[in-house]
Amino acid sequence: MARKQHWKATKTQYLCRLGKWYYIRVRVGKNVIRESLDTDVLKVAQERLPGRLRELREQPAAANTVASLVEEYKRKIQADADLEPGSVEYKEYCIEQIAKCWPGFLQLRIGNLRKSHFTDCRNNLAKQYSRTRANGGITVLRELVALAVDHGWIPKGNDLMEDCNWVKDKNGKLKRRFPTATQWAALRGEIIRRLAHGGTVESLNMFDLLTLSGCRVQSARHLRWRDIDWEREIVTFRKAKRGAYEIPLFPELRELLERIRKAKGGSPDPASKVIGVKSIRCVLKNASAAIPGMGHITHHTCRHAFATRCLEQDPPVSFALIAEWLGHGDGGRLVMSTYGHITEQHSQERAKTLRIMKPAVQPVQTASRANTAEKGA
Repeated sequence: MARKQHWKATKTQYLCRLGKWYYIRVRVGKNVIRESLDTDVLKVAQERLPGRLRELREQPAAANTVASLVEEYKRKIQADADLEPGSVEYKEYCIEQIAKCWPGFLQLRIGNLRKSHFTDCRNNLAKQYSRTRANGGITVLRELVALAVDHGWIPKGNDLMEDCNWVKDKNGKLKRRFPTATQWAALRGEIIRRLAHGGTVESLNMFDLLTLSGCRVQSARHLRWRDIDWEREIVTFRKAKRGAYEIPLFPELRELLERIRKAKGGSPDPASKVIGVKSIRCVLKNASAAIPGMGHITHHTCRHAFATRCLEQDPPVSFALIAEWLGHGDGGRLVMSTYGHITEQHSQERAKTLRIMKPAVQPVQTASRANTAEKGA
């Protein structure tokens, strides 16, 4: 476990150190403000200190509050081209949830934020909202802290979110119930059926690409024809959460891409996008609602389905290999905790063939037993 860092005073007034980084520490009004000076050189920190000290004392009081951080966060998510309008709206709703569970949240000074504040807010979210809503609020809290760190308003290596664990169900496990292979086929069939009632083939192509590759919708909407190496049988997703990554051109995935290429004339512009739609959220919502017991389906459910189908193979694909195909860089640890389950139906089918004490194959007869059997015949 990494050693916990502590604040250390220096001989210069208003200047302190956390690890190797220097911070200004000053009381403005009734609040104590700590702000990074973005340097680990004492002389540079001493040069920057007077100017920043003057700015902090002259700026309006509201500029140091959480309200100013929230406004900066809203501007950031609204300017993010990769976030759908629905996602922006959801994050803004989560901020309202946090404000209800955290009295004085917006008026609090950023420099006065403490771990206990976040822990109490997390517990209040868990009590007042569903698990999904509460975890959405926790996600926004994490993003607010990260933004404050980027701006130097909160020190790096802080422990503010240390006790803000994800809210789990009563059994202590996050609920992960994904459609079976039969239900997933029914969902695809429903999407195809709706093509005759105003649906587009591009929506079906997006659904198939997400399911057969396991990529995120962000990666799918930025995939271009030049990213597909037909000879090496490699697909490169350049726009991804953890950086660009490659996956094999799986047989079903190759059939899909060849079908799309043929529909676009056989030789589309290498710089053009493979899929012409950005989202199929409404398509998934309406199609899943028509199938009994399907539950809510999102773009990310397709990624879950890909990982689950990999685990249902006989023998199952290894966690490490699935992690590589999903663009993870942890060797399979996240896959093991997130996707390391088997749907109930598949589990029951495998359980019927399980043998612990009884050998699956009859023992081989020895030579003497074989001779005895021949004489008896």
